[in-house]
Amino acid sequence: MSCASLLSAVIRRGVAGGRAAASPPSASAIVSRPATGSHILRIDGYTNTKSILATGESATSRRFAVGGHSFVMRYYPNGLDDGCADSISLFVDVAGGGNGSGIAGHARFSVLDHAGSPARRTDDASSEVVDFRTHFSGQRSLITREELERSPDILRDDCFAVRCDLTVMDEHLLTVDLDHEAALAADAVAVVPPSDLHRHLAELLWSKEGADVVIEVGDTTFHAHRWVLAARSPVLKAKLSASPSSPATLRLAAMDADAFRALLHFIYTDTLPDDADADADAMARRLLAAADAYGMERLRLICEDRLRRRIAMGNVAVTLALAEQHHCRALKEACVEFLSSPGNLKAAMATDGFEHLKATCPSVLTELVMKQLV
Repeated sequence: MSCASLLSAVIRRGVAGGRAAASPPSASAIVSRPATGSHILRIDGYTNTKSILATGESATSRRFAVGGHSFVMRYYPNGLDDGCADSISLFVDVAGGGNGSGIAGHARFSVLDHAGSPARRTDDASSEVVDFRTHFSGQRSLITREELERSPDILRDDCFAVRCDLTVMDEHLLTVDLDHEAALAADAVAVVPPSDLHRHLAELLWSKEGADVVIEVGDTTFHAHRWVLAARSPVLKAKLSASPSSPATLRLAAMDADAFRALLHFIYTDTLPDDADADADAMARRLLAAADAYGMERLRLICEDRLRRRIAMGNVAVTLALAEQHHCRALKEACVEFLSSPGNLKAAMATDGFEHLKATCPSVLTELVMKQLV
């Protein structure tokens, strides 16, 4: 029974017994509520970080605020010390260091998968409360580098992410009237878990429940939902508007089944499947073309960025042709920059992709020659 209910019961008993009702006693409470918050740190270029930073050396996140105080995360790719040199260490500290007077708290760390869900997290028991005046909270061995590097659900394209869930114990105590209890409850801050909407939509896609669109790609048939397709692609929305019957049937002759399966996965989850193709570069090229064809700008930019970071001698010519055909300015500039070296251009001219470039985009060759002459 709450305090307010108990007081009401005492008053009712006094009235029922024929006695004069006494004024209800006043009541107050001393309240100390911890503040909680989260920060996600993305490591983009993991291989370089472990080459640049030796054991005991760290890189620092941007500042983030919890409970009115400013904190940073410290990332040690080769461990905090020799005792954990084969692991990644991660700690949270008061920003600036040494200014954490009166601040106590604890942190819980999670290594995230590609969908943003915890793939590995520290135990609550390991998240001890520390005084930030003298310590910082963290994990000496969050995950070994060997485990990270053989976990494709965590490390992809040389990138991974970790999350810190931080609880701060405020040094101030608050005295309030119990009438304010509801207001205090409303002001409480909860740690909100990452969105799992993508998982539910993926299950909806592959279970085919409620599907009202049939899509034929070659000899493969897919089942989907009209409202999802229309919301994600203006081109598919137009095609479905022209086919009002239910279930609608779409025939897509310009794609292969594997690429469309990956495209459909992205439409429902806003992520690419981990096993999209054994040749990730080839799949990125096919999906870039599909994204351009179906008006999906975010997917097009994701594929463009992936291809830009993987430019190499064996693929630069075919990538440049693709960039020219689909108006990918940043990708085209990166390819032209790669070929600006006379040695690179000469080597690329000997590849099969260069013949494809000459046949499909002869104007690009003129640009390359002009750049060599400048």
